[in-house]
Amino acid sequence: DATSLNFEILPHYYQTIWFRGLCALCLGLLVWRIYLSRVHYLIRKTQALELIVSQRTADVRAALLVAEAAKEQLRDQAMRDSLTGFWNRRAIFEILDGEIARCKKESHPLCIIMADLDHFKMVNDTWGHLGGDAVLRVVSDRLRQGLRRNEALGKYGGEEFLILLPLCTLS
Repeated sequence: DATSLNFEILPHYYQTIWFRGLCALCLGLLVWRIYLSRVHYLIRKTQALELIVSQRTADVRAALLVAEAAKEQLRDQAMRDSLTGFWNRRAIFEILDGEIARCKKESHPLCIIMADLDHFKMVNDTWGHLGGDAVLRVVSDRLRQGLRRNEALGKYGGEEFLILLPLCTLS
């Protein structure tokens, strides 16, 4: 008589479906965590780059404002006489051309005065160019005081001035 004995050999834990499922789940969670970590890194990097770009943009805007101010200052220096502060010859003629066109179009009068300081050479010869410059400054200040808002005054030559009086008749 033979006796039989039934027994079952259980698999090792690493051979079970539960273990393999748990490993797959852990692997999936690890991949998900790596993905989230990468996304957060890229978001931080993007925010840092946006901050740098906004700072650089602000710097460029500030530099542009400085450049525009310098450009305007240079333009003003190129259009003004440094001694009197009046428009220089080129600028006053540009203004004159515009005023002539405007007054013709609107049928308004325009008076033009050419003023010259008599015997100015004698002032320069007697007191030198610094004395002549002082006289030009005093005369310029007096002329400036007599101007109205819509009138223009330019230095035509050494001691010659061109005064534009729109809306003013000869009388």
